[in-house]
Amino acid sequence: MVAESDKLTTKEKLTQIKNYIKAQGYTYPDNLIENFYLSLKTKPFVLLAGISGTGKTKLVELFARAIGCSSDNDRFKLISVKPDWNDSADLLGYSNIRGDFQPGPILETIKKAAEDPANPYLVCLDEMNLARVEYYFSDFLSKMETRHYDGDQIKTDRLLNENDFDQNDSNDSQAKYSNLHIPDNLYLIGTVNMDETTHPFSKKVLDRANTIEFNQIDLTAFLEEDYSVQAQSLKVNNQFLKTEYLNLKDLLPAKKAEVRRTTEELELLSGKSGKF
Repeated sequence: MVAESDKLTTKEKLTQIKNYIKAQGYTYPDNLIENFYLSLKTKPFVLLAGISGTGKTKLVELFARAIGCSSDNDRFKLISVKPDWNDSADLLGYSNIRGDFQPGPILETIKKAAEDPANPYLVCLDEMNLARVEYYFSDFLSKMETRHYDGDQIKTDRLLNENDFDQNDSNDSQAKYSNLHIPDNLYLIGTVNMDETTHPFSKKVLDRANTIEFNQIDLTAFLEEDYSVQAQSLKVNNQFLKTEYLNLKDLLPAKKAEVRRTTEELELLSGKSGKF
């Protein structure tokens, strides 16, 4: 069952999402769902970091289902990162020996999202740091930095261009994929395990993502929850997750006081830590 959400406030929608997740038998710490939502809202690339088994991947799947995104309607994609990924071709695609372009695991989802701008699409890069992120994700990170408003849409530079396709390609791949950019209804979430099997993140990656750490596990929390409450998933459009502002100047002059207060708090925090 899917509930209409047009008349609900953002707070009411988040309550519905939390109730839906709880109804599936999962408990997360207070304010984590709100934190996850705000992280996606402010920047469409979020890292969930922590030890294995803390529910990082499950949170992404449950949140996606709660807002109507699933593998059944192709609006949720789980991509398992492989340890041997070493360049962007592993994610975006490559031309085989015959010259035919083989789209990467994320490319079709990007194409579908671009063709359906009204609805959000979520992609989970599971165990993102099994391979060195800078090797296979650098092109994607660079394109994310080119986000800009084009009318009422947020666009980036093209992910692929004509030089990425072989002239002998028999699948008309250039026409299908060469004009793709990262659409504003695509949201990337990477799960990160910190152990001896993974690679550390560089500052370049961390600077481009919002990071949520999973440090605490309360094994008895489920005993205090009421799982008898039934909750439907929501039918939300992309405005629920789409950011309203890309740069500080977008808030001026209407929100100058809030900008000043926030930047002063950031300066205070950076002074206490000795670095920004």
